[in-house]
Formats: sequence, C-alpha cells, structure tokens
Amino acid sequence: MATQLAEKELPEEKEQTKTNEITFKCKICGSVKPLSQLREVRRFYPILLACSDCEEKMCGSGRKIKWL
Repeated sequence: MATQLAEKELPEEKEQTKTNEITFKCKICGSVKPLSQLREVRRFYPILLACSDCEEKMCGSGRKIKWL
C-alpha cells in the first residue's frame, strides 16, 4: 500500500518542478528575451530598459540602431 502511494506522488512532483522562464520585451528591438538579459541604460532620462544586445550597441561604438 505504501508503494502505491509513492507511485502516485511521483507524477505530481514532476509537474511541480516545471517552471516557466520569466521574459520581457525589449523596448528598442521588440524581441522577447529572458530576464537575465535585461539591462538598464542610465544615460537617458527616464532610464531605458533594453536587452543586452541593444545596450551593447548603444554603449558608444558609433553604430546606429533602428528605433521602433
């Protein structure tokens, strides 16, 4: 009887471990990225929130990016 309960509990534990990754939409390029790539661009007021790719492009490399 104890083995039957343990077998029933296993699928429930697997379902609980599934998590969705938190994402955000970049205000510059419009792509959806994971939250780990969120960067604050503090050179502007109000502060811009952008992805790491757009922040890297805006960091003074002389390249222009296309604004949406």
